[in-house]
Amino acid sequence: MPIDRYKTFQNGPDGPAVGASLISPSDTVDLIELTVGLNVSTTGQVRVSMKDGEVVDLTIGSGRFFPVRVSKIWETGTTATGIVALY
Repeated sequence: MPIDRYKTFQNGPDGPAVGASLISPSDTVDLIELTVGLNVSTTGQVRVSMKDGEVVDLTIGSGRFFPVRVSKIWETGTTATGIVALY
């Protein structure tokens, strides 16, 4: 296990992600945890529910970190693929 010189620091939305998961977009299922950002493997639209509940369409470029706090990634309206939620 590598040394973590920042293990005593508190994680937060303005710090680096400490976890990630590949997301299958769904019109019915919310994420189990709010994100600190998203990454996609192919550029496209990602329809999301923001932390405040607003539904918006975001254009995210492939391989880019997109800092955003979302609670759902919708299947309808999403064209990007390989969506990774960062926590």
